[in-house]
Amino acid sequence: MSFKTIQFVLPDILICLNGTVPERVFFERMMPIPIAAADGAAKKLRERGITPNYIVGDLDSIVDELAFWREQKGVTIHEVGDQNSTDYEKTIAFVRERGSKNILVCGVHGGDLDHTLNNWSITKRESASAQTTNLAVFDNGKTAFSVRDSIQFDTKADDMISLIPQPKVRLTTTGLEWNLNQEELELGRREGARNRATATKVTLEIHEGELFLFMKADLPYMPIIA
Repeated sequence: MSFKTIQFVLPDILICLNGTVPERVFFERMMPIPIAAADGAAKKLRERGITPNYIVGDLDSIVDELAFWREQKGVTIHEVGDQNSTDYEKTIAFVRERGSKNILVCGVHGGDLDHTLNNWSITKRESASAQTTNLAVFDNGKTAFSVRDSIQFDTKADDMISLIPQPKVRLTTTGLEWNLNQEELELGRREGARNRATATKVTLEIHEGELFLFMKADLPYMPIIA
């Protein structure tokens, strides 16, 4: 069986959404990686004393702050009035156009639950896009990313590993406290959250389907499958 590996690289850009935004120390660790704020996320960055490089969206949430960002801070403002796409989608399209391939996203959840679930749906769809090389999400000390191929990666004993099906996956694992042997995980039926590593190497053999892999973050780096 041939396994791909997880490598850790510096993101080309950090997208910040208008959800639960990390504390200032997170952004300090990510410097000097550029930040693209999706519309209202700019307000939360301002509260933390962080200046994004770009603000993207329909800008309805920050109309009263545009002069501040543009004139006082010199931020590039990219307005997209299309109401058929979310600010998250607009921002991904913008950073792609500027050549970003390794994209780390924060602020995915928080606020209305439907907004959070929609953000995860977009993450799943955009991860499958041929235009995006790598897309990962940071949240609360972990990174999450889509896995469709069989992979192996180094870890430490007792590291938490979560396998969340999208929406269904059949796989075989090694190196986990609760291993699977050609078993199915499926949303609404059986999930794989909060498993733990028992070895220095974990393998996930994907027989069919897709999952989100959650693992400990290694900032300022993001995981990619190579």
